[in-house]
Amino acid sequence: PEGSYIYPLGADALGAAITIASGLSFLEIAQAIGFIIMALLALLVYLFVGRISSKRTGIIAALFVVLMPRIARLGMQPIPELFGLVLMALALLLLARKNYRTAGLVLAATLLFHYRSFLNEALIIALFIIVYRKEIDFAKAKWI
Repeated sequence: PEGSYIYPLGADALGAAITIASGLSFLEIAQAIGFIIMALLALLVYLFVGRISSKRTGIIAALFVVLMPRIARLGMQPIPELFGLVLMALALLLLARKNYRTAGLVLAATLLFHYRSFLNEALIIALFIIVYRKEIDFAKAKWI
């Protein structure tokens, strides 16, 4: 293809590590990993929405994630964007559980997989903090 490869190397490094550890070819792994990551994304969305709303709403949100055509297509091909979405859902869940330090680390790890997901995640986390700033005790929060 024309142009340069614009994705960071996190997804490629993860794929290589799984290939080496399992002894399977990357193509064999790629067939399964997309669906595994999609299931993980649905689980994280369920846990996050269930945490800030209700378990029933979490189930509905997870169902919407699985049935969303764009996510279904991403599940068939493990591209860096899918990893970025999973890390975004994980960071939001960690924020909802008031684990700010780990959420920050997950945000930073997103840079290894997908730049646009990182920017989206940073914006969503900023909005999350703005909306819930009265519930977050910044003086007692363990940031480092």
